[in-house]
Amino acid sequence: MVLEAVEFFFVLFQFQSYKNTDPGTPNFLNPVPRTRGNEMRGGCALSLLSVVTWSTLSLPFLAPPARSLVNTRLSSPRSLATRLFSDQLKSTIVGEDVISAELVVKKSHFIAYAAPFKSFKPSALSFISSIRSSHPKCRHACSAYLSSTEERCDDDGEPAGTAGAPILRAIKGEDLTDVCVVVVRYFGGVKLGAGGLIRAYGNCAREALRACEKEVVVPNVVVTVSFPPSATGRVRALLSDLNSVIYNDQTRLKPDRTSMVVSVETERIDLFQNKMNDVTRGEATIIITDSS
Repeated sequence: MVLEAVEFFFVLFQFQSYKNTDPGTPNFLNPVPRTRGNEMRGGCALSLLSVVTWSTLSLPFLAPPARSLVNTRLSSPRSLATRLFSDQLKSTIVGEDVISAELVVKKSHFIAYAAPFKSFKPSALSFISSIRSSHPKCRHACSAYLSSTEERCDDDGEPAGTAGAPILRAIKGEDLTDVCVVVVRYFGGVKLGAGGLIRAYGNCAREALRACEKEVVVPNVVVTVSFPPSATGRVRALLSDLNSVIYNDQTRLKPDRTSMVVSVETERIDLFQNKMNDVTRGEATIIITDSS
C-alpha cells in the first residue's frame, strides 16, 4: 500500500509538471514541443505508464494473500490429525519368514536379511546376533533398524558410512518402518572402495526389502481417558466401534472417576474425542500421552 501511494503521487507530480511547463519546452514526459497531437499522445503514454507501474507494484503484494486464501479453503475441511499424519503413512514387512537376497560384486558375496520388529531392544538386536551366529565365517554383518521412534545403523568393521548408512537409506527409500535389515559379506579378495561398498550394501538391502510382502502401518495415538464409572459400558462400546486397543483397563482414581489407557487411530482422534464427550455427557477427560 505504501508503494502504491508513492507511485500515485509520483505520477501526479509528473502530470502537474507536464501541465505547468511551457508548451514549447521539452521536459521529462514531453521530450518534443507540445502540440495538440503531441498532448494527446503524451496523455495516452502517461495513462499507460500509470497502469503498467500500478500493475508491477501491486500484483506481487496481492498474490500472496490470494494463494493463502486458496490454501486455507482447501485444507480447512481436514481435521488436525489428518493434516499432521496423513502424509506420513509408512509400511512394514508382514509375515514370520525372514526374507533374503544375494548379490555378488567382484567375488564378494553379500546376503541381506529383512524382518519386522517393533523395537530395537531386545527383538531386533537378537535378530542381528542370530544372523551373525549363522554366518561364522563372514567378514562383516552390517545392519540397520528403523522405527517411528528410533533409527540405528552399524558398519561392523567396514569403513565408516559405507555399510550401515546405505542399508538405512534403503529402508527409508522404500517408505518402511519397524524393520531391521542385516547384510553379511564374504570377502572375495578384491577391495571395492567406498563407493563400491555403498552401492553393494544399499542394493543388496533394497533387493531383500522389495521382495517382502508389506502392509500400511496405521499411526496410533495413546490416550489416557477418565470418566464416571456409570459410563463404563458406553465407553467400552465406543472403543469397540473405533477398533481401539485397551492397554490398561479400569483404574479407579477416585470413587467417582475411572481411568483407561487406550490406543486410537490417529485419523480418528477427533472423532474419538467428540464421541467420548457424547457418551460421558461431557464429563470425560482425555490426555494424549504418546503417538506412533
